[in-house]
Amino acid sequence: MSPRSPLCLVAVVLALAALAPPAAAGVIVVAMDGSGDTFSITNALNLAAPGDVILVREGSYFGIGPLDPEAFHYIDKPVTIVGEGTGPLVGMMRIFDIPAGQEVVLRNLKLTGPFGSGIFLEKLGVRDCAGTVVVEDCQLVGLAGTFADLEGFPGVDVRNSAGVTFTRCTIRGGTGMSSLSAFPFGVVPGPGGPGLLVDGSKVALQHCTVTGGAGGVDTVEPIESKPGGDALSIAENSTLFVAGGSITGGKASDGGSPELPLEAAGGDGIVQTGSFSTLRLVGVTPQGGAGGVMSDASTGPDGAPMSITAGSVETFGELARGTSMPATLNLGEVATLQVSGAPGELAKVIVGLDLLHAQLGGKKGVFNLSGSLIGPVVLGTIPPSGVLELPVSFPSGSLLGLEGLRVQLQGLTFGAEGLMFANPTTTLVLVEGL
Repeated sequence: MSPRSPLCLVAVVLALAALAPPAAAGVIVVAMDGSGDTFSITNALNLAAPGDVILVREGSYFGIGPLDPEAFHYIDKPVTIVGEGTGPLVGMMRIFDIPAGQEVVLRNLKLTGPFGSGIFLEKLGVRDCAGTVVVEDCQLVGLAGTFADLEGFPGVDVRNSAGVTFTRCTIRGGTGMSSLSAFPFGVVPGPGGPGLLVDGSKVALQHCTVTGGAGGVDTVEPIESKPGGDALSIAENSTLFVAGGSITGGKASDGGSPELPLEAAGGDGIVQTGSFSTLRLVGVTPQGGAGGVMSDASTGPDGAPMSITAGSVETFGELARGTSMPATLNLGEVATLQVSGAPGELAKVIVGLDLLHAQLGGKKGVFNLSGSLIGPVVLGTIPPSGVLELPVSFPSGSLLGLEGLRVQLQGLTFGAEGLMFANPTTTLVLVEGL
């Protein structure tokens, strides 16, 4: 690795900062202690102009009930929402009607909080977006079933959207309704919910953990088992690129009658029913969920790793490549850019301000950047550890009057497999003291 590489990358970012449009200058800080611009994400979304960044300090912003404005966040304009520290706990989100050429970015958020009964939504929904949505380092856990015999709700539901990328996210379906959670007298538990539903969309999952929800627990005799949820469900006209990570069906609940083994079946890893859908798997092996233990100590059947009834599947054993940077970086701080790949490969990075979602054929990956691109910048050779690390810093004054700048980076490697794209990563570079 050349010692000039860090200086090259800084020069790239400084050049991009000079090109940044005025709309990118706005950073709205959400802080529960009053140190920011507002106390709530809802207010921040109302204040935000297209292209603005919302920086959320650590804390719990998920609302106290279904009618609390912080329980639901509807996003219909291009914004970036980034959490600080270990990630704030926030309410449900639905992103919809983002036009082509615009993007929404969510990074380092926890959409995991519980809400009251009567809610029938996924934790994160993406609907009818011609633009690009990127979700990175987020935890997305569906709600538990809220009525008798009702399955858990999806962690994520993507429909009719042109390009959605999840990177290093934890996605899990909600658990089924449990008899011990409410009205314990005679309430029938429910199956686990799906981790991720995709319909009519192009989606990339890179280094994510996707799990179906567990079957609901029953404590009222006679005890019933309930199946686990499927991890990934693919309907019509969808294209999925899945690289690295894990995909596992949900576990069935225990204690049911051995005469009803299918009620104790684990969820499937991947279910594809779309006739015009394509699934590409790189460096990942789906797993079925574990069956429940019946009352006689026998077990229900495990879920299938994949249940493909329509469409096509392409499986590649190659390693999934990766790119990572911290979610936020103050001027003057030193961060580490990481590009992973096969040892001996040449690692490069491209840098930009805008996003797209262009799926390449086979195992090559997804090209995620557009607009004013700089690069590829050669970083060096992937070492035996499989991860090339590079220190990066941005000197004081380099944002040229901006409060903050969202910078997109995407690694790529070149070796025996040819050109391979890694996931994109988003870093919010901030002025000192913001």
